[in-house]
Amino acid sequence: MPKLSDETLADAADALTRGDAAGAVQVCTVAGASFFAEPSFTADIDCVLNLTPQVLSDCPPHILQPLRIAAGLMMLTGGSSIRRFIAIDGDYSYRYDASSVAHLLVSHAAYLRQRSSMVDIGITKFKTLGSGLPEECATCRKTSRHRFTIETLPELPLVDCTCPGGCMCILITAS
Repeated sequence: MPKLSDETLADAADALTRGDAAGAVQVCTVAGASFFAEPSFTADIDCVLNLTPQVLSDCPPHILQPLRIAAGLMMLTGGSSIRRFIAIDGDYSYRYDASSVAHLLVSHAAYLRQRSSMVDIGITKFKTLGSGLPEECATCRKTSRHRFTIETLPELPLVDCTCPGGCMCILITAS
């Protein structure tokens, strides 16, 4: 993927600040060909901008809002870090570091898209799959590979997760 110019990123950030996910994607379109093949990409960014996962329900707006923009820019550039887009100064105090908050927002958007896609094609049984890493918390370990229906499916990232850096569980189908 070609690197986006600072001017393009500034224009995309302005669109994201206005809550205009489609405008941000449009700004990042080069020579009439979009970087983004997936039609739901704009919806994912819109979710990052507007929906708060339960795990972040206690995050103060002055912390969450700039991290929504940084997470959107991270998605637009295909990167895995928000460092290029935001500087965290001395007033940051929240239980997750800034990078983890951005990744939790992106993870929640991916979960919502995947859940919706699975339901749309008739899948009715689900499992969550934890990371399996040694530092995985008891909540993720307990939930991993447990069967759920759409009615009993917990929201991801898991609200009670205590994994360092946040929940890394994913949604899979169950037979």
